[in-house]
Amino acid sequence: MKKICLLILCACMMLPVLTMPVKCVEKKEEPQTNVLAPSAKGVYLCENTTGKVIYARNEKEKLYPAP
Repeated sequence: MKKICLLILCACMMLPVLTMPVKCVEKKEEPQTNVLAPSAKGVYLCENTTGKVIYARNEKEKLYPAP
């Protein structure tokens, strides 16, 4: 009997939580430029295992090596 009362009590407590309305707002994302290292003249990021280029900026330009 105690288990049934506890189950009913838990169900009554969870009912408002389960029936709360959820509001979804769609956010428009603007394309981001210069996300990685915004002050850098050139950026080259690649996957270590596959060698696939993830992000590159001014990759063909010859630049002085970083210290």
